[in-house]
Amino acid sequence: MQHSILTPPVPTEKNNHIGWSGLKGCAESLAIVQAAKTSRYPTIIVTRDARRLTIMETELRFFADINDVPISVFPDWECLP
Repeated sequence: MQHSILTPPVPTEKNNHIGWSGLKGCAESLAIVQAAKTSRYPTIIVTRDARRLTIMETELRFFADINDVPISVFPDWECLP
């Protein structure tokens, strides 16, 4: 099957991880939304920092229909010793 940004590969079994590469700009968020629409499992995204979380949340909400792909954000609490 030919894959594109609108039909990205998704895991078909639990604990099956798939990686994507070469996605630029908001293409990553578009691919995540498209994958979440077709996946039977929850999609979890972990970002490197709060700034990236904010950017990705905005992009995901732009591409996602809230009825098809609900989005929940859990920001870090910055727990330092």
